[in-house]
Amino acid sequence: MELYFLDGGFKIISVVDDYTCFIRRRRYYDCDQFELHCRPELFPVLRAAEYMCASDSVSSVFVVETVVFREGSLQIKGRSADCIFERMVIYPTFPISGTGEEVLHQLVENYTDIEPGELSGVGTVVERGQVTGYGLLDYMRMLSTEQQLSFSVELDDAGQLVFSVWQGTDRSSGSGVSPVIFSEDYENLISCEYSYSTKDYRNVAVVAGQGTGNRRKWVVVDSSNGGERRMLYVDARDIQQEDDMSDERYLELLRRRGREKLAQYSIVQSFEGEICPESSGAYRTDFDLGDIVTIQSSRLGLSLDCRITEAEEIFENGAVSVNLSFGEGFLTTISYIERMYG
Repeated sequence: MELYFLDGGFKIISVVDDYTCFIRRRRYYDCDQFELHCRPELFPVLRAAEYMCASDSVSSVFVVETVVFREGSLQIKGRSADCIFERMVIYPTFPISGTGEEVLHQLVENYTDIEPGELSGVGTVVERGQVTGYGLLDYMRMLSTEQQLSFSVELDDAGQLVFSVWQGTDRSSGSGVSPVIFSEDYENLISCEYSYSTKDYRNVAVVAGQGTGNRRKWVVVDSSNGGERRMLYVDARDIQQEDDMSDERYLELLRRRGREKLAQYSIVQSFEGEICPESSGAYRTDFDLGDIVTIQSSRLGLSLDCRITEAEEIFENGAVSVNLSFGEGFLTTISYIERMYG
């Protein structure tokens, strides 16, 4: 596979095909990443590159972010083009209205020079409100994760960056479509690692809205069902009660914020595995990043319907291996960002 390194106008300045190792991590809820190890003699040319794409997917461009020269080696790293949104801030106040996909398109249209593509009709209606002060990428990732959506920025045939929102396909055993099942019994799961954690689990949210002291408005969202209470404080003073908004309507907005935050502190299950390409169907054809598949392990006594949240592709020594991550995993960068904003 050839790698094309591009200048700021997306013109090819170098083609690399004799690298030692190329790793591409495709991620459903975060920016994709790449890592390249190649000959140090390429440093004078590649240090001037701004973008990179691979010959098997020329529309999927990466921003070149790090170039490290060492004696005997050259390492280059970067992220997919949607990382550009990290450079923008939502300011001033932005009104929220529409489905998750529509809101994401509106944000891109208002705060970037990137062209939003056609709506694909995914996502559900977002509660009306407003937002300000967030990093653009942080908020977009938070919203898309809540709606189980992903988005990307790709290069079209005219050499323009285009934004789109998408959602994986449900290919689990009970979906009604051609199912994809990974199982040791089917000999298409070479290795697996299963994790289950209640470390950060919370089931009661104490939500504080506008006001100060005794005038501050509070609600409690309790999903403990009478069991052990694990409490979480949520500062929601950014949700303001408008003049024509009833008290009940405002309190419902606070409850919704509480439910959203509790969803970020759920019991976490994750499953990582290496698949066997010869017996699991065609990767990127029969199943792909974002799809919901079924994982079965007779050794662990498990049968789980999980989303493929990361696909790590390793090109090394003329061979290709694919490692898949299923489920939400443990704390990610997005989780920390969401908590940082309260």
